[in-house]
Amino acid sequence: MKQILILFVLLGLACNYGYTQTTPTDTLTGNITTTYTLNSNKIYLLLGECRVKTGGNLVIPAGTKIFGEKTTKGSVIVERGGKINAVGTPT
Repeated sequence: MKQILILFVLLGLACNYGYTQTTPTDTLTGNITTTYTLNSNKIYLLLGECRVKTGGNLVIPAGTKIFGEKTTKGSVIVERGGKINAVGTPT
């Protein structure tokens, strides 16, 4: 249930209608086993499954843009023991 909720949170982050540049500057894929902090000045493309494993922590600062790649079903999955810290911005 938590994985589905987190996926919806990330999809909400990707839906930024006022943003014009959508060319990704970095990719996000594979396993996260330690603390990994995204940069709010970059645009990330999720390629396939990005899994936050036990002991891993994905930090998403306010203003970070994340898009999922359609053909690989780009998504973030937070496994039991993994953490995600997403700080949103008011619109």
